[in-house]
Amino acid sequence: MNALEAHQEFDYSDEQWLAIEREVALVRSRLLTHFERRLFIGAGDLYLSSVRIRQRFEARLQEKTESWTAVRMLAEELLTALNRATATSAYIEKYIVRMTPLLGKLRDDAKLFGEPWILRSPKDEYYERVLSIWVDHCGGQLKKSRDKTTQKPKGPLLRFFVAVTYPVMGIDAPKPETIFDIVDREKLRRTAAGSR
Repeated sequence: MNALEAHQEFDYSDEQWLAIEREVALVRSRLLTHFERRLFIGAGDLYLSSVRIRQRFEARLQEKTESWTAVRMLAEELLTALNRATATSAYIEKYIVRMTPLLGKLRDDAKLFGEPWILRSPKDEYYERVLSIWVDHCGGQLKKSRDKTTQKPKGPLLRFFVAVTYPVMGIDAPKPETIFDIVDREKLRRTAAGSR
């Protein structure tokens, strides 16, 4: 069995679909289409796959960093040994003249070790997809609501976001105030994309 065959696609339970449908019904009259359900499943599946891939990538990057750290240390040791040897033998001087710049480059040049990889967070991509489905497919708005007395976050967007993300992320799903920060970032992203 290969990795693709071993992979199981994420899906929501009937109860979880009902919770999502309840919030979508507040912004439009029709139920989710099969295509829209596939968008939710795909977003959740992609998030879970991205988390697994990122974990493997970070482990390999750590191995590479450790290997290059060892190379740097060996280059430093060799430079020190060559300098000591030069002090006792003029014959080795022609070798150190050639090798010192190369060993110094191995020891000091960050470009040899690769540019640092900056990967977009799987969470950020997932949140963007969920909010895009809410706005672009369900007809919702990026509108935040707060309770008038407690000032706690509330409203259909918040409940929708929780209903969609909690089954996928479990305890890693964002809390209400964080969801409102995510909504603000999505508004900024859409504004910036519109100004291009």
